[in-house]
Amino acid sequence: MRVRTGFQDEGLRQLMSLLFAEAEQGGIFGRLYADSLAQAITARLLYSNERGRGPSRCEMARLSQHLLQRVIDRMLNLNADLDLRTLAAETGYGQRHFIRMFRAATGQTPHRFLIQLRLDHAKLLLRQNRASLIDVAAASGFSSHAHMTQVFRSVLGVTPSEYRNGL
Repeated sequence: MRVRTGFQDEGLRQLMSLLFAEAEQGGIFGRLYADSLAQAITARLLYSNERGRGPSRCEMARLSQHLLQRVIDRMLNLNADLDLRTLAAETGYGQRHFIRMFRAATGQTPHRFLIQLRLDHAKLLLRQNRASLIDVAAASGFSSHAHMTQVFRSVLGVTPSEYRNGL
């Protein structure tokens, strides 16, 4: 750990004030309260960035690499019938918290990430062979050829046929 001077963190200051007040009052709220404050102070110091601020909520609430990889491995089975409940269960978190943590780790919602995986797979298939667009859509996990076309248009600005012809 590096020693920093000029370290200013309002959240850390408030936590320290609460801990000092608890000590001055003789520990009236109990050991658990003091331990919780000490843990919060430790986390704030360990995760503080170079400007001396504590971690953002996103930095604290990011899925671990291990859990993120488990979810992505599950998503890579493009034909699996995945829903948010299934993906969240893979991490042990509730659905809303899982969405926040996944977004903090990847910059995308789980749905957007899955759509991007499917789109990348469809583009690969369109480059590799002359399979029908319906077969490409099915192999890539899209619900229909129309759904794949809509995603291609919205993300790439072209239809799957136009994408294939432009190769």
